[in-house]
Amino acid sequence: MQPLEMDRPTWPAVRIGGILAVIAVAMLAAACAHMAIDALGDVLLEHDSYDDLAHDTRSVAGTIALAALLLAGARGMYEAVRCALGRAAARRVAVDLPLPAVISAVVVLAIPILIAMEAVDAILAGTPTLDLSALLGGSIALGLITTAATAALAAIGATTLLRWCCSTQALLVRIIVACCVTRPARCSAGIARRADGHVGAVPATVHGRHAAKRGPPLLVS
Repeated sequence: MQPLEMDRPTWPAVRIGGILAVIAVAMLAAACAHMAIDALGDVLLEHDSYDDLAHDTRSVAGTIALAALLLAGARGMYEAVRCALGRAAARRVAVDLPLPAVISAVVVLAIPILIAMEAVDAILAGTPTLDLSALLGGSIALGLITTAATAALAAIGATTLLRWCCSTQALLVRIIVACCVTRPARCSAGIARRADGHVGAVPATVHGRHAAKRGPPLLVS
């Protein structure tokens, strides 16, 4: 049984899983930024372009992002349990992304995702547009600043949550593995006890009587 490599909290490796996790966080950040721009635009702008359209892409993007993150977490726990049970090799984290790199990646991805969301909303409403100001809520500055700030907070929150999950994953895996290992052992012990219960003690008289027939004579002449 190989020990798990969970000595230090890390961001996912720069592989397909890590890239998908960053994209999922960026999608969630874009959905949150879209709502923040809509709320701020009502106060800070004379005309908020987001008020002219329905925004179905918010819920779609948020749902996809949350589902992807939950699926990634469940798969990570499954792989950790398999490794602890000796059914798979331990997977080392190849490259650790520092927090500034995570923030930069999420911000860079969240801005085009938000613009694409609003473009899709405009197409669905029958009023497609390529006006960048309209796609960012009526103000390019407000849209970019709000999206960048929301994405940075989302990246920090995701990294903090991941570190907490890594710090508790080892304990959860030990608990799960303990349940998986001790249950078969207890079942085997119970079967052995039940088997022993069916074997009764042989009375001494019966044993002596049958033994006398097969043993040597009592008196040797």
